Parts: sequence; structure tokens; C-alpha cells
Amino acid sequence: MLVRYGMARMRWRCSDEVTCPAMEAGEVYPIEINLWASAYIVPKGHSVRVSISSAAYPYYNANPNNGAALYSDVDPVAATNSIYISSEYPSSVSLPMVSLSDIPENPNFSPVVPLELVV
Repeated sequence: MLVRYGMARMRWRCSDEVTCPAMEAGEVYPIEINLWASAYIVPKGHSVRVSISSAAYPYYNANPNNGAALYSDVDPVAATNSIYISSEYPSSVSLPMVSLSDIPENPNFSPVVPLELVV
């Protein structure tokens, strides 16, 4: 089940207001992807998969990958992306932890399986 899309354009990696210099081949650039407001409870012991792609059109506007504006008439260029996962370039996923007492009571949700459903 898809929980949330997150996105960051590398041309805006410096800030939301300043266009960064063009990326250079062979360089490694850190990036943080914020998923904003998400409210899912993942029970202890379950797994979370992170999928990374270069595009999510039509959810986000297609990137021409050539430094031109998003809606320019310039032909787009295929992007080649690498993700580094090592001690030199550590990657991580940070998820907040909550206790059951922090979750507001909801009559439509019960994190405990009723005994009559246990086989």
C-alpha cells in the first residue's frame, strides 16, 4: 500500500528560493525528502519499503533534466541517477515512535485483535 509520495528537485536542493548550481557527474549530493503530514501506525515487527524513482508523473510535473524551465519547448534529457548506500554515504529513514497511550481513542480502530477473531 502506498503511504505517501515525497519529492525533491535537485535544482532546489539549496533552498526553496534559490536555484542551486547544476549537478556534476561523479559528485554525491545529499538530499532530504520530507513526507509532510502522514498518520499511519506500523505495528512493531512490520516492514516499510522505500521506493526511489526519478519521476512520478502525473503526480509531479515532468522534469526536462536539462536545466530548462519545466514547461519549456526544449527536448528533455533522460536522467541517470545513483543512490549511494555505504558507511561513507549513509542513507536513513526516520520514523517517529509513538506509544499506544499517545494514540487518540477511535471507535473505528482497534490495534488489538478481538479474541473471537483469533483462530
